[in-house]
Amino acid sequence: MGLIFIGLAVLIELVAFLTWLYIVVDAFRHQEEIGMWVGFVCLLVPPFIIYYALEQYSGKKQMIALGLTVASHALSAPLFLYGSML
Repeated sequence: MGLIFIGLAVLIELVAFLTWLYIVVDAFRHQEEIGMWVGFVCLLVPPFIIYYALEQYSGKKQMIALGLTVASHALSAPLFLYGSML
């Protein structure tokens, strides 16, 4: 039973990583508008991704990007801890 919770936590973290990668690639892709430095800052300073997602995205896309990157860590940590205790 514990392996199911750990596997679910790993799956959620994988989705969070893919979303983080999407946001970083998007930051590098918009280099002609805002400069290449934003891509490097997103790559090196993880909390800056929250600021970038709030500024660049709007509406449903913003909530999905922030939910998959930030809320997924809050969800996967308890699942992993609970699964490791079982």
